[in-house]
Amino acid sequence: LVTSGEKFGKENEFCSYILEEVPEVTTVIRSINRGAASVTVGEERKVLSGDGLIRDRIGKFSFTISPDSFFQTNTHQIKN
Repeated sequence: LVTSGEKFGKENEFCSYILEEVPEVTTVIRSINRGAASVTVGEERKVLSGDGLIRDRIGKFSFTISPDSFFQTNTHQIKN
């Protein structure tokens, strides 16, 4: 979740909704940008649920990814 300021009154409700609707989600992170920005990496990061890391498994490989990282897969190449 990326927000543009400190105020986000429904933080707990949002987090509960995401975890209930998408059970595969294991962590929820709020990234705060206080000014105008063209990127989603905020000045501050707040872990709302979980350990704050993104985990992905592709075939026999496991990845632990920082929420500030760029991670892109090539599905076609992985399958071949």
